[in-house]
Formats: sequence, structure tokens, C-alpha cells
Amino acid sequence: MCVLATRVRPDLAKPLLFHRLLKLLELSLDERPGIIEMSNADDEFLWRLKIVGDVAAVTGRHILEFIPRLKSVLTRTLLMQCPVGHRLAAVLSRSIITTLLRTYPINYYDPQFYVLPTGASPLEQWGKLVYPADVKVEWHVPDDEIISLCSAFFEEFIADPLEALDQYAKGTLAIDDKKVQKHLHIIEALFTAISSHCGFDFEEAIPLEGADFAYPKADLPIIAREQREILLQGQPVRTVLAELLHRVADRIVNGLQDETKSLKSVLVVYKAVAMLRGPSAEDVVGHAQALSLVKKELDNRLGPKKHRFRLLFIEKARLQHEVRTVFQKASRVTKNRLNILRYVVRLAVSRYKEVRSVAQTCFSSIVAMLQLSYRYILDDILAYLAASKDKPDSDNDAQLKGCLFLLLGGKNLAYLLKHDWDTLRKVFPAVVRAQHSDNPTVSHVFDALSDTIETKFVTTGLTATSSVPANKVAGAILGTMDLELEVIFEHALTFGMKKMEERNARNRALYVDMVNELVTLLSTPQIRLKNFVIGHVFLSYFSKFQTDRQACRQTCR
Repeated sequence: MCVLATRVRPDLAKPLLFHRLLKLLELSLDERPGIIEMSNADDEFLWRLKIVGDVAAVTGRHILEFIPRLKSVLTRTLLMQCPVGHRLAAVLSRSIITTLLRTYPINYYDPQFYVLPTGASPLEQWGKLVYPADVKVEWHVPDDEIISLCSAFFEEFIADPLEALDQYAKGTLAIDDKKVQKHLHIIEALFTAISSHCGFDFEEAIPLEGADFAYPKADLPIIAREQREILLQGQPVRTVLAELLHRVADRIVNGLQDETKSLKSVLVVYKAVAMLRGPSAEDVVGHAQALSLVKKELDNRLGPKKHRFRLLFIEKARLQHEVRTVFQKASRVTKNRLNILRYVVRLAVSRYKEVRSVAQTCFSSIVAMLQLSYRYILDDILAYLAASKDKPDSDNDAQLKGCLFLLLGGKNLAYLLKHDWDTLRKVFPAVVRAQHSDNPTVSHVFDALSDTIETKFVTTGLTATSSVPANKVAGAILGTMDLELEVIFEHALTFGMKKMEERNARNRALYVDMVNELVTLLSTPQIRLKNFVIGHVFLSYFSKFQTDRQACRQTCR
């Protein structure tokens, strides 16, 4: 109720709610001078800290006058020994910046619309039905002054965690696993808050050789793209954080202690740095689903008319804006993102089971959003797969399982199902060639790979042909053109046909090379039973769906 009241009437909620809630929190801190050292803070204090964080997230510009007091609270709570208190303080730090930098509607309450007639109930006015055309939305857009304030706030509170982790990565400072996690939580919370004003390194987009696609001219616009970007130490925030995370991950992976929780925290920040720009996708999807349920229920009760409560239209506009800024299909693979992907893959094949699972999920999320990113990172995965045979048995199985799970993917992300002969040529022989022990989990993964082929494999064309009707239409158009345009058009057709023939010839060569290698591997006397079975499954499906059966039979012989 406090959050809802603050979002709808922030001018009234500021003195009546937020000021009093913050005062109660300050009193709790004054009563507990050593709270930063307490391993278990009392529930009353934690509840007050949570309420202030939740309300701060929707206070908007009205929070400006409370910034000095909030800084004092964060100074005393961000590094609390109590894990719950530390998390809630990190949420508060994120809420303070988020409420100032996010673009959102500010006229949930309109005094001109909600004119209360004599004797009428306020609920009647709030519940009055309107048409979409009658709703005008006013927006809070952060100006340069607010951006400067948030930038200074961000640099002030992220400086200590960055310095501590930098010294930890260099080996000059010893920090236990819990302290590393806390520093990473603070970095993740603060970066999440300013991510809408942190650009990606699009100017360093990496072209993919041989790919028949072009990046879109511009990615979807982020919030405040036209405004200045927030920097850290004069450099792009994403680049600074990614380089620090690489060094921290190296220190933990190469160390002797099993700091798995810190590695999972590193992966959370990796995902945010690679993809996040403003609110998280989970938050937006959750709010959108809740709004959809409310609208559906109201439609059932109010009938089929296309008019609803005014607040619903404003909330829908807010969610539509956030959806446009959050979801970015077919985005670019940049130098920074590719380096992050490589470290995520490294952790996805590590010896820690929990870390592998989190890293594989993180990998799938990033790859699903970046255009053809699976091809950029495939060689790294196959290199880890080939190198796993040189590891001790336990590490061998861990690295092998990590690689196979990455190739197996989730939903439609399996490498085995790509309509791309360059990828298939590399993946299928590499899986058959993989060396492993008789570990039951490894056998289960091989069975899952076989099931994926048997249940989801579809035909993948070797050659592309031009449509006869399309050629006739092109010919008819060609006859209506003047000479200069006809020459240009005919040249384009010729170039397209030549390129298609080159691609067809390359696909045939890749197919024959792959089948030859599979046959050679299956003919090796030392091949394990699981490898032979899965290789036989692969080969049978390529034989079954190949249109040129005569050529396939000759190859298999």
C-alpha cells in the first residue's frame, strides 16, 4: 500500500510516508550503533530497511531532498555482516538511482480529471471508465542535473568495492568468500540502476566471416540515448567492470579454495554487463503478466467495451516503454561481449557443478539475444571439449559434461539443430570424438544428445534454388525498365545467382567432409560404445534426409 500510494500521489506521500519511514529507519540505526558487525539483525530493523527500499524505488524526483540522509544510511548498512541486511541495503542503493534515472509516467493522478462532485465517493472517480484517446501521459525524463547527481552517487559507493576487488585480483589483499560476494552484490545493484545510461561498445562490433547477414543499422534505442552517458573513471562502465570481473574470475578459478558462491555472483554481474539496460527483463515480464491478468478480469466483469480505468492505460504505456528498451533481439556481438562470453564458457566447463549450471544458463540467455553469437564462441567450446581428454578423470568428466551441455543447449539453442553447415561440420565429429569415462552423468548427456537428434532434427538443405515463378516475374520487370536500370538489375540478379551457387558448392563440400570423418571415426577399433552409438545416430539421419542418396551411399562406403 505504501508503494502504491507513493507511485500515485508522490507529492502527498513524501511528507506523510517516506519522511516518516526514513526517520524510523534512522532511529533504528541510532539505537544499534554496532549493527554493521551483527551477523543477525533483528526483524524490525530489516523490515524498516525493506520498506524504505521499496518506497524509494517509486518516489521519483521527490527523493532528491532525502539524498544526504539516504547516503548516511547506506554508509552504515551496505557492508553489514548480516546477509539479509546487506542485500536489502544493496536494493536500497539501486532504488535511489533507479527512481531518478528511469523514464516513467508522473500523472497517475490528474486533479483536472479526478474532480470530486459534492457527495460523490472518491472510489467512483478513481474507477471512472475512459477511452484510450482521452488519456494523456506525462513523463519524467531525467535531465542533465539528475544524471550528474546519479553519476556522483554511483562513483561514491562503487569506489570501495572496486578497489577491494582490484587488490584481491592482484593478490595484494586477502578477502574471504563472503566479503567478495558482498562487493559483487553492491556492484551489481549499482550497475543495474545506471545501466540505462551505459552504452554498449557498438563501434567495436565484430563481423562474422562468411555469414549471410548484416547487423541492423541501429539497435533498439535505450533510455536517454540522446543524453550523455555515465562514465566510470572517464571510461565506459561496462568495459571497466568486465575487465575487473575477468581478473577476479581468474583469481578464483586459479586459487586453491572452492569459492563457488563468488563465481555465481560474478556470473550475475557478467549477464548484467553484457545485456542489461534499465529494468530487468524478469521485472518487466512479471509486471506485464500481472497487468494482463487484471485487464482480462476487468473485461470479464465490465463487458466487451474498449474502455477501462485511466490508471490501467497509464500503466500499460509505462510497460510498453520498458519493453522497447529491455528486449533487444538480434543485437550485436561486440569485443566486450565476446570476451564476457568466453569467460562464461570457461566457467561453464569448470570443475564446480553449481557454477557450471549457473554459467550454462547465463550462456543460453546471452546467446539467445545476440545475432549468431553461437558461431563466435563455438571454436572455444570445441577446444575445451578436445582438451578434456588430457584432464584427470574427475576434471575430465566435469569439463566434458560442461561442453556437451553447452552444445545441447536449451529449447531451440542446440548446436546440433542449427541450419548452418559450417557449424554442423564442426560439431558432429567433435561429439563422436570426445573421450570420456563410464560416469553415469556423461552417459546421460550422450543419451540426451541422441534424443535431441531423434525428436527434433529436421532437414537442413544442402542447396538453395531460385524460384521459377520468381524468375518469370523478374524477367517481366526487366522488360519494363530503361537500359541503364536494366543493366543494374541484371547485374544484381547475376551476382545473386553466382553467390548462391558458391554457397551451394561450399555446403556440399562441408557435408561430404563431415560424413567422411564420421565414417572414419566409426571405423576406429578403439571407439567406445557410446561414441559409436551416437555417431551411428548422426550418420543415419544424414543418410536418411540427404536428397542425393547415391552420393551419400558412395561416401559411406
